Amino acid sequence: MAEDDVQKLRDESDNYEQTVISLISFAHLLRYEDSNKKLKQGSYFFIGRKMDTSSKNRVKPNSVVTPDIVLQDSSEYGIIGEVKKTLPQDKDYWKKTLKQIHKYDDNFKGWKTSDEMIKRCDLVCLTDYLLKSDVSEYLIQKKRDGEFSTTNNFSLISFIKSSGSEEKFSFERVCGKFSEERLNNLLKKGKPMPMPLEKVMQYNSNGAIKFYDSKPPLPYIMNILWQHIFPPIRTINQYVDENGKKQFETNIQFLTQELHDKFTHTDNHDARQPKIPETAWVKEAMDEFVRLKYAEKRPDDKNTYIIKIRNIKEPFEKFCKEIVKGRSKKVGYIQATFEVFGTKEN
Repeated sequence: MAEDDVQKLRDESDNYEQTVISLISFAHLLRYEDSNKKLKQGSYFFIGRKMDTSSKNRVKPNSVVTPDIVLQDSSEYGIIGEVKKTLPQDKDYWKKTLKQIHKYDDNFKGWKTSDEMIKRCDLVCLTDYLLKSDVSEYLIQKKRDGEFSTTNNFSLISFIKSSGSEEKFSFERVCGKFSEERLNNLLKKGKPMPMPLEKVMQYNSNGAIKFYDSKPPLPYIMNILWQHIFPPIRTINQYVDENGKKQFETNIQFLTQELHDKFTHTDNHDARQPKIPETAWVKEAMDEFVRLKYAEKRPDDKNTYIIKIRNIKEPFEKFCKEIVKGRSKKVGYIQATFEVFGTKEN
């Protein structure tokens, strides 16, 4: 078992979790009114909202896009953007992010107004603090080369998680500016603005928001199922099989709905909000439980699973290791098959 592969799964899961927290923390920071000690009245925040592009969109005209961040400050002003916790080392692949920013440089339909339109929309790209210099230099160079420009105001925002007396996410405006001076004063260049996670908990009670509109790493969703979804089902549905083993049954539809209700941002949702998590994500996780022998599919119903009850000390860590171990065995089997049929190269 390659420890590097296990660590990669750990890192991917941590990056996913930090992306979720950065989204809700950033929205909280921009919407929170310190004078009133509450979120700004008439403001909204959505993850992955379906927004209609205009005929003038330079990347996807007359289509639908789903930005990570859709933040409506008022009936006249909003912010749209993406979170990039990591980026490939090869900067040729960064062109995809550049294209994404250009795609969001538009006058969208889909806001919480009578005609679903607003007058002004700014763009943001949130990235890890360690990437801020590289990303900023890249954007500046692309602007000089004539490959990067936006009609709407654009800001690059960095974020970093820190611990101490209290956990917090700090945000800094690295380059660009908002069209709202209030936000430029809130997020100043070179002056990270802390957002204590304790304050964000009114948004994310008990750490409840765990998904956004991107597929999570396999051990991440398996751990949430095992630790938070299965126990209450077990309490109600547990039974003993003919061999004296404790188990319980559940199905994909129920699990998907439970994850959606308990661990996604659902405030002010309407038809434009995607159903998160996707059923396919949950099915993949359940099929992995079957492969690792923590569950079985019921023979007469492919969407119903029999979960075998086990006590696991550190489920997430165990799942990471077993997933990697299983993948290694699969690769070894494929290689051996190639050798048997004489397809191995000398």
